[in-house]
Formats: sequence, structure tokens, C-alpha cells
Amino acid sequence: MAGERVESCDALELDVVELADTMGWQLPLVKRGLRQLQWGCGSYGGTGRSGVHVEFSALSFYFRSYCDLTPDELDAVGAFLHGRVMAQERTQLYQLKTCFKAFRSVAYRNCSLCMDDLEESRSHDLKELLRDYFDKRRNLDLSKHYQEEEDEEEELNKCKMRDWEGQICADIRGFLCSRSDEKFSGRAVARILHGIGSPCFPAQVYGRDRRYWRKYIQFDFNEIIRLATQEIIRTR
Repeated sequence: MAGERVESCDALELDVVELADTMGWQLPLVKRGLRQLQWGCGSYGGTGRSGVHVEFSALSFYFRSYCDLTPDELDAVGAFLHGRVMAQERTQLYQLKTCFKAFRSVAYRNCSLCMDDLEESRSHDLKELLRDYFDKRRNLDLSKHYQEEEDEEEELNKCKMRDWEGQICADIRGFLCSRSDEKFSGRAVARILHGIGSPCFPAQVYGRDRRYWRKYIQFDFNEIIRLATQEIIRTR
């Protein structure tokens, strides 16, 4: 904070990761120390609130390199991490969809249909589906398996998106204009349009505006990201 008059400030904003890196400190210890600023000793030796409020924002992943990396090496690390996250996302989405399809295939429309008699065949079918699911987890590359199914679904989604693209883009522009004082990424907008809360954009706050929250849950998430990113770039 060199060169800034911090004595008269009632609020300070700083990059905690950069601070820890500059001082050679471990980030978890720095964050713990900052949180402890909220508590202090009273004039008679008691403990209580110090009057300082600490809030962390712009949550993100970070990694620490113990040597200097060239720009190309940094790009390679970033590409590797991005690829790993995307593969994990595809795998988890495949697992979620597989579980949903399995349970729906053996479910009754309501509980009154299964209160009197037990249908053994449904129980057997579910066991087979679960066994197949865990066998695939052990023996197959789920991300590759899911990619094949995703390619088929993607063609169907693109056809639907073409019919709705104009309306979706208009709603994205309307959303950005209604919150022009906030910064959004394409992914953040897509999460809101799909009704997925996050620490930075909690459902308790953004879910109140039903004009946008979960409005386009039926469309492909990555396609919504693409459209939202385009509109964000246009508004700059």
C-alpha cells in the first residue's frame, strides 16, 4: 500500500494471493491471520469483535510454482489445468445423467403404485444398471464415453439454439444492462440462466429475479456460455 494514505481509509482492498507471494508466506496462514483481525482483546482482557470486517471476494483457483516459469510454460500449465477441469466436468455430468436415467427407468409415477406389491423385476433392473455404472467407472474412460454421447446431443441442441438464439441474446443483453455496475463472465451468466448458484452469485440474491433465473435450463450450458461471452464483448 506504499504511497497511499491508509490511515484515514475505512476500507482497504488487496490481492491476498499476490501479498502472500510477495512476502513468501503461505496463503492459508495469511487468510487465517486476516480473519483473526475481526477478533480482539477487550480493555479488561476479554475477547470480542474488534470492529474490523474481513471479506474475501473473487474466489479462484491458484497454484504455486517453486521456480520461475517462462510465458510459454505458464500457458502450457494453464492449458493443462483447463483441460483437466473440463474432463472432470464432462465425467461428472455423464455420471449425473446416467444416475438420473437409471432411477427414472425403474421409478413409479407415484408411491401408491408400489405400496401393495413388490415388483422384483424393477429391483433387478436397478441392480444391473448400478453394476454396469460402477463397472464403467473402473474399466472405461468416462470422459471419452460421455464425449461420444455428448456429440449426438450437441447436434440436437444446436438445432434448438438456432431457433432461440435471438431471444437468448436479447435476454442476456437485458440482464447485463440491469446489472451494469457488476462484472460478469460468460460462464457466470450461463450459471444464472441455468439456475446454478455460486459464492459470487448466490441463488438467494439472483434467484429473486425470475426473468432470468433458470430461464434457459433446457439449452446446452456451453452454448449459453458462448452467446453470453459474445454479448459481454459487444457491450465493452
